[in-house]
Amino acid sequence: MDELVQFVKKSELGKSRKRPAIKSKWKREVREKRYKAAGLPKYPTCNHNQKAFQCKQLTMQMIRKFYEKFYLCSNKFNPEAKRKKNDKRTKAMKYNILGDKGAKVPVCQKTFMGALLVKKDRIQGVLKRFYESGGQMPLENRDRVFDKIEKVIKTKEVITSPTEYVSVLQEHTQCTDLASIPVYDWKTSYQNIIKLTTSWHFAFMKYKRIFITRTKTENVLVQGEVNYRAENNTKMTITKKGKKITMIQPDIIQPNKIIPNAAKLHDVLKLLKTHFGDNWETLETLTFYKIVKERAQETTGKYD
Repeated sequence: MDELVQFVKKSELGKSRKRPAIKSKWKREVREKRYKAAGLPKYPTCNHNQKAFQCKQLTMQMIRKFYEKFYLCSNKFNPEAKRKKNDKRTKAMKYNILGDKGAKVPVCQKTFMGALLVKKDRIQGVLKRFYESGGQMPLENRDRVFDKIEKVIKTKEVITSPTEYVSVLQEHTQCTDLASIPVYDWKTSYQNIIKLTTSWHFAFMKYKRIFITRTKTENVLVQGEVNYRAENNTKMTITKKGKKITMIQPDIIQPNKIIPNAAKLHDVLKLLKTHFGDNWETLETLTFYKIVKERAQETTGKYD
């Protein structure tokens, strides 16, 4: 009896059935980390103590407060503007750090960059945009389509139909029904005409460049090169005996005719029955799954 008693143990990382959530790899975390400071602020070492630059008068508390206010928001509001080269100097930049009681302490560029751990180009880009906009905050020029869609979808506890997704997408962008786009079945059409890649005159996976040459006999010659500069100029056909490349006439794949994997369909139908009961097919919101089930019944005869 004691052998049947088993205690629940925490599985090792990466060996559990459910994939663990690695927060550090989330796009949101990576994006925030990108605009955060790379380290601690640096105390000025230039010893400037004159009217133009008063770096020596700064205390570490002043630099810390300046550093924290700068990195208070770790998001990027406006894409980096491209800098154009100019022969003439159109503006002069002065650097100040807020000291005690809000007083501005003029400092050199080296001290300013060390306090914020930023490079010269980033500082000049921000100053240039503020100068050109008259001191206004930069506007968000990106459409942020996926971000807006994700916010709406998160508010919905349950989404049972693809039409609900489409309605959310149409509010923020233009949607095109894939059923209206003709898709050709190339894979089936060339199976009886083109040889398998294992039967070609060169190892397909090892070669870096492939040349295709059209001939007057309604066929093509294929040349494979393993190097980028050297060529062996070996051209041969890849079609089967008595076949030509012009014989490939692919048919259009009819939309909404593909049947999902049997195991996948079984799991989905089981979930629908568990959550909505045996009469789930009568619900109007689940019409999509009913059509998929009927399609599988017509083709395989299962799921009766």
